[in-house]
Amino acid sequence: MDELKVKVGSQNKVKVNGVEDALSDNLYRKVWGLVSVEGVSVDVPEFGHPVGIVNVVEGAKARALAAFEDCDISVGLESGMIECPGAMTGYLETTIGCIYDGEEYFVGMSAGFEWPKDVAKYILAGKGDASKAFKDLGLFGDEGKLGAQEGGVIGFLSEGLMPRETHIKDCVQTAMIYFKRKVIAARV
Repeated sequence: MDELKVKVGSQNKVKVNGVEDALSDNLYRKVWGLVSVEGVSVDVPEFGHPVGIVNVVEGAKARALAAFEDCDISVGLESGMIECPGAMTGYLETTIGCIYDGEEYFVGMSAGFEWPKDVAKYILAGKGDASKAFKDLGLFGDEGKLGAQEGGVIGFLSEGLMPRETHIKDCVQTAMIYFKRKVIAARV
């Protein structure tokens, strides 16, 4: 394989940039040579703001499967809240990255962080996703979806120390661990 052709199950520039960043590492270039990444629109069920690890993983898998066309691998990304005993809200927000190669799914996870308590309560009450919570609670006034803006919500909360692109890069790179091993094993 001289080029790894990748489709991302989203046209959100922040997500596509995060995947490109994850796969731009020289280690991947040694295995595949060139890596091309393209964001595509996918038709998947609306999850609102997923709660629970099963819902977050299933959302990422659905996006990866829907994006798999004319490529070597597809990437699905889904963010959501997972239970975390000991956290102030009882939950951490994480992003799951799911790579699909037409046969198997490879799953990775980003670091987790806590929402402000009122944001977590809003999401858990089913009132909307994090972007809507931030707007409705007066925490962010700009128009548009906060998660699609540079840095995303985590970038806003961390004052730029942890932009969303890094979150996405982490989950894609952890998902790549076993996919890369599978490719290398097939070459031997």
